[in-house]
Amino acid sequence: MFTRRKLQITMALTLLFAMLISATAANAQAVTLGGTATIRDASGSALGASNSLALGLTDAPSAGSGFRYEGWLVSSSGAKVSVGTFNGPSINGTWVSPTNENLAATYVQLVLTKEPVPDPDPATSGAPAFSATIAAGVLGPFRSLLTASGSTASGNGLAVALHGQASVAAAHAALSKDSAVLADMQSHAQHVINVIDGLGGPGDGIGILAYADDAKAQAAAAKVNGPDNATVVAGADAVIAAADEIIVRAESAKASAQLVIALSPTTSPTGALADAYTGTVLSQSGLTVTAAANLYAAAQDMGAFVPTDGSVPTPPSAGDELVPMIALLVLAAGVLFTGGGFAMLRRRGVVA
Repeated sequence: MFTRRKLQITMALTLLFAMLISATAANAQAVTLGGTATIRDASGSALGASNSLALGLTDAPSAGSGFRYEGWLVSSSGAKVSVGTFNGPSINGTWVSPTNENLAATYVQLVLTKEPVPDPDPATSGAPAFSATIAAGVLGPFRSLLTASGSTASGNGLAVALHGQASVAAAHAALSKDSAVLADMQSHAQHVINVIDGLGGPGDGIGILAYADDAKAQAAAAKVNGPDNATVVAGADAVIAAADEIIVRAESAKASAQLVIALSPTTSPTGALADAYTGTVLSQSGLTVTAAANLYAAAQDMGAFVPTDGSVPTPPSAGDELVPMIALLVLAAGVLFTGGGFAMLRRRGVVA
């Protein structure tokens, strides 16, 4: 009886050890790179261009002797464009689209592959090592903010339209401040209000406040659809915070613009009240522009790529390929040993 129980315990411990070895080996293959790769506007490009990719990745393992990494942006249709080759462990640099393509509107995935040096076929990607994909539920809000939205007057992204309208308001705030005639000062103050509330010219008829509210809604939707993605959540939270800042600054600018309009025609345009009111309109409008720029950058951050082991749809080929094979052999040996032990126990019982 003692020998039989001892054999059962030994077999159970052996199987548990084999399973732990297998799990440890499998986990050793999962590698996450540090840093991100983020779509940005190339230097000198207009806001909304989204025509460059800023790579700031770290901790890439060696690609192996005679190999290096190559980055690829991949569209939803599978079309690829190379963004350069890298040796690691740091993958840094800015790639600018030679065709000035809006990358946010086209690409959904970043893949790092292993390529031979020299590469006999540079146009074809090699074995995938790492990848990152913008989740389907996040892609809609991401593009609504940056590339296209049915809620904007021109059809462009909410963050782009918001920054544009904030800039228009700031320009008319400056004109109001610089006016020497009270009527002109008040006319431009009304223009600031029009742009903020969407009352018409010189704005687009929708308004800064409406755009800010819509941007918050899109960011909230991204958080709902990507709650486990820390990059998405951080970017969305930053969008919401910037939108709240825009609302506060725009409301302050509007309140001061209303005070300018309420000035009596007998008040000197260069008087202390006029200077104070128009100065506040100008400063708050400028801060609205700054917050709009922050919102735009946060929207780009919301779709930042954080490459991890693997690729979609092609399985990855990273790390030492013998490790998972050995793990499987160990697990198989444990199962065979356990099965053999149970068979032996059964035979002992029959003999008994």
